[in-house]
Amino acid sequence: MEDKNAFNLEFGIGEFIRISGNIEIVDIKYIEKLVGSKTLIDFVKQDEKDKIKTDDVIERKKLEKGIDEKYKNFDKIVKTLHAIIPCEKFIVIGDCLIDIDPAYLRDRPEIISFKYDGEMTALGYVTNIIISNEDDINLKNNAGSAMSAFSEITNSALPTLLGKKKLTIIHALGIYY
Repeated sequence: MEDKNAFNLEFGIGEFIRISGNIEIVDIKYIEKLVGSKTLIDFVKQDEKDKIKTDDVIERKKLEKGIDEKYKNFDKIVKTLHAIIPCEKFIVIGDCLIDIDPAYLRDRPEIISFKYDGEMTALGYVTNIIISNEDDINLKNNAGSAMSAFSEITNSALPTLLGKKKLTIIHALGIYY
């Protein structure tokens, strides 16, 4: 097993690895709950609007409209992410996505980054590598299979939704922090 930095990864599918780095724990149901209530989004939008420093009414309205547009589709993005990813909770380290089952963690996922300074190490193996290819989704090769085309579209969208160019899916055998 080889140590790997979670950034600039060059893994092969099936390769056993150990990666370390800062983590982002994503709980899609929790995010959907926050976004669904509109309270958090409304608070963030109002906070940004309060920071606008201009006396020009037309300019202010234009900037406020831009802020509204910025958050307009946020709930759709979260719902799309939930529809694409078959797991509700996962950890992102660099360009790696690690599915987590809270039943196997000693702490609740929502307090791990708070309690352990946001860094961890995972042992596991690569199960998939997804490269964002927004401009060139090759549907010609999948013309005979609608499911293959759908799979390629959703896989291509996943890294983009997470703000990545490439996403390496890791099946964790052990996580420590």
